[in-house]
Amino acid sequence: MPGPSNASNRLGSASYIVGTPANGLGNGVNFTSIQAAVNQAVADGFGPANPVDVVIRAGVYTEDVTITDGGISLVGVSDAPPNLLGQQTFIDGTISLVITGINQFALSNLFVRGVLGPALSVTGGGNTCKMSADNCTFSSSAAATPGVSFTNASGTFGLATFTNCSLTSSLAEAHFSSARTISVFFSCNLRGATNMVTLDGTARVQLLYSVGSANAGFGVQFLNAANQVAACRFSTIAATDSIVDMTPGGSSTLEHCTFSSGALSGFFITGTGNLVYTDLVNTGLAIDLDPALGVITVGDWKPYAEAGAAPGTGVVKGTACFDSAQFTAVDGFIQATGAIPITFTEDTGSATASGANLNILGGTGIATTGAGSTVTVALTGAVATSYNGDTGTAIPAGNNLQILTGSHLTSTASGSQVLITLDGSVPTDWQMDGATMAQSVAGLMHLVGGQGITTTGNGSNTITIDGVAWTDRAVSTVIAGDVGTFATAAITMTLQAGTSQGETANFVATTAAVLVVQAGIGQKIRIGNQVSSSGGTATSTDVGDALNLTFQVATLTWQANSVIGNWTLA
Repeated sequence: MPGPSNASNRLGSASYIVGTPANGLGNGVNFTSIQAAVNQAVADGFGPANPVDVVIRAGVYTEDVTITDGGISLVGVSDAPPNLLGQQTFIDGTISLVITGINQFALSNLFVRGVLGPALSVTGGGNTCKMSADNCTFSSSAAATPGVSFTNASGTFGLATFTNCSLTSSLAEAHFSSARTISVFFSCNLRGATNMVTLDGTARVQLLYSVGSANAGFGVQFLNAANQVAACRFSTIAATDSIVDMTPGGSSTLEHCTFSSGALSGFFITGTGNLVYTDLVNTGLAIDLDPALGVITVGDWKPYAEAGAAPGTGVVKGTACFDSAQFTAVDGFIQATGAIPITFTEDTGSATASGANLNILGGTGIATTGAGSTVTVALTGAVATSYNGDTGTAIPAGNNLQILTGSHLTSTASGSQVLITLDGSVPTDWQMDGATMAQSVAGLMHLVGGQGITTTGNGSNTITIDGVAWTDRAVSTVIAGDVGTFATAAITMTLQAGTSQGETANFVATTAAVLVVQAGIGQKIRIGNQVSSSGGTATSTDVGDALNLTFQVATLTWQANSVIGNWTLA
C-alpha cells in the first residue's frame, strides 16, 4: 500500500508536493492546496491501479480534503526535527474518504484537527477497500462528533488499519463505525469524551497493544445488531461504565488485558453476547461478568477439568489435586485405583452400572430414597394393625378383619373387595336452589364446585369448600383454571387449552425472577387495550407483579381483571 510512515525520501521523486500558502511555490513545492494536488493527481490518471503519493510539507493547512478515488495517499514530511508526536504537518479540517469500489488509501505523519466535523470521515462502500493510517493524530472538537467516523452508505467496507495513531474527541467517542468494517488499532491511543469506540451495523474492532479511555461511557459499545465483534489483546482500557457493552448481542474476545471499569452495575462486561476471555486484570470497581451474557468461554489456561476421549489424547486443561491413595494420574487423566464393582447380583438376575450409575428402584408398595452414601428402602405407606370405627377399635385376629354393617347397609365381599351398599331407606334425592333435583347414583353423591370454587374431602365426615387454590411454584408447568400461583423462581406457567367460560388464573411474582404466563393453543391474553398474539405470553418485570385473568370462551381470550406492575405482552 502506498504511503509508508517515513516518507521523507519521497520528496525528491514526488510530482505532487504541497507547501503552505504563506511560503508559496518553489523549492520543489508545486501546490499550496492539498485538495488541488489531489484533484490534479486524479486528472493525471492516478488511482487504484496507478497509486501515487501527495507529499505535504510541514505547516498548518486550513482546509477540508476529499479523496474519492483510491490510490491517492497523503504523506506528511518535514525538513525540521519532528515535535514530540513526530508530526509537523497539521490539517485543520476534515479528511473525507469517499469509497466508490476497490479502493486503497494511506495517511501518514499527519495531525488532523476536525473543527466542524470529524478529523477523518469515511463514507460510501466497497467490501474490498483497504485504508491505513500510520503515525497520525485524529482529533475532533465539534459537538457530538467522533474523532474518526465510518458511516458507509452501502453498509460495507473492508479493512481499516491504524498504527501508532492517536484518536480523540472532546465531545463524543474517539471512533464510530456503522459499516461492515474491520477497524484494527495497533499500538494506538483512543480517548473518547463519551464512549471510546461505538459500533453500529455489523462493524468490528480489534485493539492490539493499545491504550484507551472512555470518560463518560463504555469502552466499546454495540448498537442495534447482534453480530458485531470486538477483540482486545494486550491492551489497557479505562471506562466510567462497562469495558464492553453487548446489549443487543454480538461477541467479544479479550486476552491479556488490563481493565478499569467504574460501572455501577458491578459488571465490566455487559449484555447478552458471547464472551471469550483469558488473563484479565481488573483494577476498577466493576470486576464481575453480567449473568445475562450468553456463552462464556475461558481461553488458554483455566482452572477446570475438560473431558477427553481417553488418556493420551492431549485434552488437558486446568489444575486439580486428588488423593493419591485413591486416584492415579495418567497422561493428565485421573483414574481410580483398585477394582470398582460394575455388576450387582440380585435375588433374580443382575444389574450392571451404566455411566457410573446404578438405579435402585422400588416395586409395588416399595419406595427407595437416597441421601449421602445411604439408600433407604421402605414401604410406601404404613401397614395398619388396628382400625377405628365410629365407636371402638377393631384389631385383626389371625390376619383377618371382619367388616359388618349396621342399619340400612349391607356388605358383600368378593376377591380383594368389600362392597357396602345402602338398603334403600336412605334418601337418594336432594333438592337444590334451582328446579333440578340431584340424585345419588349407586349410593354416591358428587359435590362439585362452580366457578372459582373447589371442594375437597378429608376422608371422614368433612367437606371443605374453597375458592381459588394457591400454590407456591418454582417449576414450569401447565395449569388448569381456577388456580393461583406464587412464582418463587423464573418459570413459565402455561394456561390449559379447552378452558371453560369464566375460569380464572391468578399469578404473583414473589421474586425478581421473570414469570412468563403462556396462553394455551389458540388462546390470547388481554391487558387493557393490549392483547398478545395467539399462544402469546405475558411477562413480569419486577418482584410483586400480579395478574388476575378470567377466560372468555367466545374470544378464546384470558381477560385481565386486575393488574399490578408492568407486564409485557408478546
